[in-house]
Amino acid sequence: FEETYRDDGYAALHAVKLAVGERNAAGGVAGRQVALVALNDNGRPDEAAMQAAKLGVDRDVLGVVGPLREATGAAAGPVLTADGLPWLSLSDQHSDDFVPPAEFVAAYRSVAGVDPTPQAALAYDAAIRLLDAMERAGRSGPLTRDTVSVALGQSDR
Repeated sequence: FEETYRDDGYAALHAVKLAVGERNAAGGVAGRQVALVALNDNGRPDEAAMQAAKLGVDRDVLGVVGPLREATGAAAGPVLTADGLPWLSLSDQHSDDFVPPAEFVAAYRSVAGVDPTPQAALAYDAAIRLLDAMERAGRSGPLTRDTVSVALGQSDR
């Protein structure tokens, strides 16, 4: 959340915090509250891979939204995948075509104090997709990385 991509990092962080906060206020995921872990890769591939490895060690981490950039996604992706962590890279999504719902824009403004960037809207959408997959996984059995991955693969988005 520093250096070159600081603004994008904070925009995505506010958006994911908003999604997690909304889900927790509505009862959480499969009746459990969700905790957000945010790590900074400083926009550097080597740092992204190192941070991804940290996430992989914590078995309570069930999914990842990010990385934000293609280069950091290319570095972190294999590490996340090797650890069985489902992840939604924001670098794969195209913000030009995405129109955020008006409710999101208003809620984001109330959290961040500014209008959401396209990156924030994509991060929010990805967080909702991951939380929905976690909910489906938790309703049908144990909530694990594997069950979240399967539920995410069955997503209609």
